[in-house]
Amino acid sequence: MSGLFLSVLLLGLLSTAVPEAGASTRTERWGKGWSDDDKDCQDTRAELLIKNSKDEIKFKRIPGLYPIVVANRGNRTMPGKSFCNVTQGRWIDLYTGTTVRVANDLDVDHIVPLNHAWEVGASNWSMKRRRLFYNDVDNLILVSKGENRSKGDKDIVEYLPPRQGFRCEYAIRWEFVKKKWGLSIPRAEAQKIAEVKAHYCTAVER
Repeated sequence: MSGLFLSVLLLGLLSTAVPEAGASTRTERWGKGWSDDDKDCQDTRAELLIKNSKDEIKFKRIPGLYPIVVANRGNRTMPGKSFCNVTQGRWIDLYTGTTVRVANDLDVDHIVPLNHAWEVGASNWSMKRRRLFYNDVDNLILVSKGENRSKGDKDIVEYLPPRQGFRCEYAIRWEFVKKKWGLSIPRAEAQKIAEVKAHYCTAVER
């Protein structure tokens, strides 16, 4: 086997062995996931599920450990611990238009993906700012797990929601989040945003 062949083979193995940012890398960059700033036991994900469900929410109960009734803290009404984990409801995946009834079948997608944000400016932020970005509801949307996997870390040039009726809002929110957080918008992205607005937003306005 020639030395040239071995070099090419090794190069190929190395290029395919580079992993995407895993759980440990994500924690290092963005902290420990969803926050619960108001200390009501419902984190960012749970609050999104509760807010966006079209039907009554069902929660996972923990018998014998926590009260089912709400508990008061000062002048605020707080849910008991049995109302922390959402299990069922009825949600619309805005990327595809499909209905989802089991909470575990949903992901919370970052419209501007985390890895993309890291590459266009977030790597220079403090951990506090990155945590705020991670939990920013302006950049979060409930979608089916399958569609979230299909999108991955793709930017707006590489990915648009299959449901054409949501593409206008997707482009507007992408641009808004980028500007809100001071993340760069490359020329190709700006052109794509303009194209989407011209094609889909005009139709929506009509």
